[in-house]
Formats: sequence, structure tokens, C-alpha cells
Amino acid sequence: MSLVNDMLRDLAARQQADHSTTAENDALLQQSSLLQRSRYTWMPSVLIFVVVILLALVAQLFLQKNNEQELPQAHVSPETLEVAPAQEASVFEEKANDNMQKDAAPKVLVPKEPLSEELAPVDTVATESHNAKQQEDIYRLLQQAERALTLDRLTAPIEDNAYRYYQEILRLAPDNQPAVEGMQRIAQRYLELAQDAYQDGETTRVETLLQRAEWVAPDYAAIAAFRAQLQQVTSSPQPVTTEDSIVNSNAEVASVPVKTLPVAEAKPSDLDIKPSPGWQDQQMVAQADALIEQGHDDAAVLSLQQFIAQHPQPVKSAVRLFDLYVQQNNQEAARLLLQQADAYLPVTDHTRLTAQLLTAQGQHGAALAVLEKDIEQARQDETYRALLAALYHKAARYQESATHYRRLLTNFGEKPAYWLGLALALDALQENASALEAYQRIGLQDAQPQVRDYVAQRIAALSH
Repeated sequence: MSLVNDMLRDLAARQQADHSTTAENDALLQQSSLLQRSRYTWMPSVLIFVVVILLALVAQLFLQKNNEQELPQAHVSPETLEVAPAQEASVFEEKANDNMQKDAAPKVLVPKEPLSEELAPVDTVATESHNAKQQEDIYRLLQQAERALTLDRLTAPIEDNAYRYYQEILRLAPDNQPAVEGMQRIAQRYLELAQDAYQDGETTRVETLLQRAEWVAPDYAAIAAFRAQLQQVTSSPQPVTTEDSIVNSNAEVASVPVKTLPVAEAKPSDLDIKPSPGWQDQQMVAQADALIEQGHDDAAVLSLQQFIAQHPQPVKSAVRLFDLYVQQNNQEAARLLLQQADAYLPVTDHTRLTAQLLTAQGQHGAALAVLEKDIEQARQDETYRALLAALYHKAARYQESATHYRRLLTNFGEKPAYWLGLALALDALQENASALEAYQRIGLQDAQPQVRDYVAQRIAALSH
């Protein structure tokens, strides 16, 4: 019995264990993935709902944005520009918010006519400013021109002369009356200088000054009147009673043919007045030049030799004969003449002729040294200064050469040779703008073909 009881107890205990195991299994089952999965079966629906809501919101925002972008285009037309401000506000209130009105209205509704009216005062101010600046420039140039005119800087030096300043004014204002009158004042000053030259018997200088006056003011009536008066005087000899009058009438005497007017008998009237030695000397040179122009160089040399032998102080004739000897490369005759004339030649003339002889012998440095020694005494000697400027150029001292050519132009007039010398010096210094202007001022009418060709080439090269 006890065995049976033990078996029954074991069976009961096993059943209780099985029941406990079943309970544990049920608990585990409750915590298993199957039940867990059934607990969360509503999550996909929620997610889908959220996605749909988000898509709806995105679509709504997209449509609203499109409506905002299309709003200005749908209502902007030429007529819209003329709508009253109250009507404009009502249109924008119906289609957009307040911020949209503020941002879009200024960009779309831009009236064109009022802007053009606002720009007009700006243009007017700019024009007035330009005119004021131009008037200031003209006033300054007029002051410079008056100063240059007072200093007799009529057309030279190249960088500071009255003609240049008046030309600049006329470029800015072609009808500027003070500048037009200034040109005539320059021409009038040249006429005054021509009158002085005529009274001094410098007939060549008279013509040069008249040409400058015509170049500055071609339409100035006083120039033609002066020429007519000069022509009348030279073509109609007048009786003279003084030696000064004889000197002033040298142009008339020089016009008489050489063969029929011996120097000793060169009298413009029947009065028994003996010409001065200086006047005879000057007329001898004029006759020699006339023979040279006719191609009679030997006759000119012979006439000068005879005159020098018969007169005590034939300065001009001796200088002219010396020049002819040098041109003919007769250096020995030039040296002997220089020795003979040493007693009566002025210091500057003797120095210059010595330098010419040294130059002919190829001694340029020695010639330059000789000229520099007496330069202070030769300030008014044109030929001396011209030779000095040329020798500076030969010595490659271009700055000094340019300086002396400028002084020649200022003191002795605008001669082509001086403009050419200045142009060459400035060209060598690579001052291209000034060199170009100097080349353009050269009168090439009487220049040799090779000179004309060279000047044309340099002008073309410096103009680019």
C-alpha cells in the first residue's frame, strides 16, 4: 500500500509539475512574438495616415506658392500701370498677403515716365559742371596767352607761346572772341616787328615776319595793307636827304640789276651823298648772293675779294667770302682770310669763323670748345647760336641742342632749319610728343627732297 501511495504521490506531484510547466508555457506564450505582433497591428495604418497628411500639406504649400508666383503675372498689363493706388491695393489684397504686396508692388508697378524726368536734372547738372570746367580752362589759357604775348612769346618756344594757348582755346570754343582777337594781336605784333626790321634794312627778316603774321591770322586785313604799302615804297623811289634814309631804302637798291649798279654808285637819288661804309658792305654781300643764285660762284668770289681789298673794314663781305671758301672746301684760303680779317672782325665773328674752320677740318670738339668760350658775348648773334646748337647735336649733347634751338626759335623766328634741329634733338631724347609737334611745324616747301621724305617718315612713325 505504501508503494501504491508512493506512486500516487509521485503521479500527483508530476501532474502538479506539468500544470506548473503549462502555466509557465502560457506565460511565455503571452510574451512571445506572435502575441506581440498582434498587439502592434495598428501601426502601419497610423504611418500611412501620417504620410498622407504630410503629402497633403506639401501639396497645399506647393499650390499656394504657385498661386503667389502667378499673382503678379496674371494682373500686370499696360493698363495696370495706370490703375489708381487704391485699385492696386485691392487687387493685391485679394491675391496675396501684406508682405507680398510690399515686395511685389515696387518691382512690378514701376512707372517709366517719371524716372526719365528724374534723370533729366542729373544730365543738366553734368552739363553745367562740364561747362563750368571748360570756362575755367579757357580763363586759365587766356591768362597764359596774355602773359606769353607780353613777353613777346608769339609762336615760340614750342611749349609756351601765345599762339599755342589761343589755339587751345579755339579748340574748346571755336567762336571765343578773345582768342580770335588774340590771334590778330599776334599778327599785329609781327607787323610791328616787320616795320622795325624794314627801318633797319633787314629786308629778308621783313618777309619772314610777314609770313608769320599771315600764318597766324590769314584773314587779318592789316597784313595785306602793310604789303601794299611796302610794295608801293619799294617800287616808287623817293628823294632822300639823310644818311639814315639811304640805309632804310636798301631794299630798293638791292632790286636793281647787279651789272648796272656798281657798289660805289649805289645811290637812290641824284643828291651828292656818299653811302656809309656799312651800307656799301651790305650791298656787296647782296650782289654776291645774287650772282650765286645765278650760278656765278666764281664771279661772286672775285667781287668780294676786290671789295675787301679796297675797303678798310668789310666785315660782312669778309664773312660771306669765308663762308664761300668753306663751302668750296678751300680751307687754306679760309685760314688766310681769317688771319687778314683778325684786325677788324668782331670777337664773336672771329670766334664763329674759327669754329667753322675747325668743323670743316673735322675737329668738332675743339670747335665746340671755342664757341662755348665766348657764348655770353654772342647772345644776339643768330649764326653763332645756330652753329653752337648744331655742334651740340653732333656731340650727342641732345638736351643742350634742344635748349639752344628753342632759344633760336624764340629770339630769331620760326625758321624751318631751327624746327628741324629741335625735332631731331627731341627725337634723339625720345620725347616723342614734342618731337612730333616740332616735325609738324617744319615748313617743307623749300626743303630738299631727302629732308621732306625723312620728316614725313618720322611724322608717320611718331603718330602711331
